[in-house]
Amino acid sequence: EINVFNQQEAHLLEQSYLWLRQCEQYLQAFADEQTQTLPDDELNQMRLITLFGVTTWQDLITEYQSVCSKIHNLFVDVIGPAPTEQNQSTETIEDWVALWDQPATFESNNEQQTLLQQVVLDKKHELVKAVSGSRGQEKLDGLMPLLLKELELQQVNKEQTISVLALIKTIASRTTYLELLLENPGARTQLVKLVTSCDFIGQQLTKFPLLLDLLIDPKLLYSPVAVNSYHNELRRQLLRVDPMDLELQMEVLRQFKLSSQLAIAACDVEGVLNLMQVSDHLTALAEACLQHAVDLSWAQMVERYGYPVGADEQNKNFGVIGYGKLGGFELGYGSDLDIVFVHNCQSSQATSGKKQIDSRQFYIKLAQRVMHMFTTRTLSGELYEVDTRLRPSGASGLLAINIATFADYQREEAWTWEHQALVRSRFVLGDDSLKTEFDKIRAEILSISRDENELVNDISSMRVKMYDNLAKESDEYFDLKQSRGGIADIEFISQFLVLNTSSTYNNLITFPDNIRILEQAAKAGLLSEEQTKKLMSAYLDYRGKYHHASLNGKRKVALMSQVEEQAETVKNIWQGVGLH
Repeated sequence: EINVFNQQEAHLLEQSYLWLRQCEQYLQAFADEQTQTLPDDELNQMRLITLFGVTTWQDLITEYQSVCSKIHNLFVDVIGPAPTEQNQSTETIEDWVALWDQPATFESNNEQQTLLQQVVLDKKHELVKAVSGSRGQEKLDGLMPLLLKELELQQVNKEQTISVLALIKTIASRTTYLELLLENPGARTQLVKLVTSCDFIGQQLTKFPLLLDLLIDPKLLYSPVAVNSYHNELRRQLLRVDPMDLELQMEVLRQFKLSSQLAIAACDVEGVLNLMQVSDHLTALAEACLQHAVDLSWAQMVERYGYPVGADEQNKNFGVIGYGKLGGFELGYGSDLDIVFVHNCQSSQATSGKKQIDSRQFYIKLAQRVMHMFTTRTLSGELYEVDTRLRPSGASGLLAINIATFADYQREEAWTWEHQALVRSRFVLGDDSLKTEFDKIRAEILSISRDENELVNDISSMRVKMYDNLAKESDEYFDLKQSRGGIADIEFISQFLVLNTSSTYNNLITFPDNIRILEQAAKAGLLSEEQTKKLMSAYLDYRGKYHHASLNGKRKVALMSQVEEQAETVKNIWQGVGLH
């Protein structure tokens, strides 16, 4: 279950609630009636003092005020201050009205106000120019003093202020959005809080202002769909759409992805979800979008061409294999989807519809339609970037591959690096019979007994090529993914252990994600407990830094001084397992 608060805040809220409930019960017992009013008579005051174990009435009042203050602070943090509170700080709203109306002549000794004055002087003309008509100007003039006040309350810097005003400029022509922020103090609070704490969220809100609706209700914003419920939630939204209305289907898919992703990111930056949970949510979200894109594409294909040989309403005879971050449950916010389409159609006979095509050609067209659903750019952008180059024969191969052809290619033609990719693969969606067949093929290929020297040379030389072509390190900065001792080295160690020893230790092929592969390697005695802990610790630390950089639009690097020790440890383990 997802919570709005972190564990410490939840405990504080629980204890405060229990204190108040206990106090209420005492009061109602005293008077034998429904009441929540503290007593003003000495007898009941003494009773309450005794029950709470304090010395004086003032001590109890102090404790009561402390409990209420803690609750109120959490309320303001999540919901935002009440409108009347907006005017109760040291500077009144009139100061901010004056700053917005006459920024050139406004005078203040307040450092934060001076900073905001400089930005307003620079940006006001752009904001005013962006509004639509006199009504838009009226709403902007009403909003800006309140927003400037919120920026001051949250002590934002100049760069962050510019980011918030860039968003306001984007929505300024849409008077409805100005009204939303004008009328909802909590939405203003959350807007400033999220935009200034996370570059990714700021970009998403700026590109897709429809997401601003989420700011109104923190319960929605900080409560993403349960990991196992994305499919059903998206299904409910798509039920309202005509199955043949491709354009609207694509828009619903995109809006669902954007709103879900924003809720995940909000929980991420607030610490409600940890890194592994974020990846689980983003992976489940992508799978739901993929499932429904396949289902919608299938319905449209069947409507046009009928069923291919071997398929019917209940059995598509079609599936999708996920590789890389999708396969390994490690998707980030900007990750593309590495997928391969497979089917089990053995016949070239025609489909059953009035307009007939070759049954195997049907699956190629189906895959093309799914790709179209994902990559077409609508008002809400593209759904996901999709990469299908891991299919047999790469970009020159068929877009949808017969599962038997896939197996033959893996047995007879695939390079070592393609078997490494198979380590981080899993059957993402499709018919159970195809999943069983794929799992069987994957287990067979990964468990082949290989020449260790050849394997060492293939993996080591591939790693050198990656480093030479992709690493963006310097004397000062460490490339988290590609520097030696970084993420890629740890992934290659796992892949080497799987390919080299799973013919003996079959449990190594059970999972496609790096952490659980390392755990299985430790159980098999291929790594010591200390080596495993150090590899997992380094991997999670690198991923955390990489993830944080992605959220804030930064380079995926770390200071050498921050990671030097663990990078050296990874390199030592690399050599220790026999790689070079």
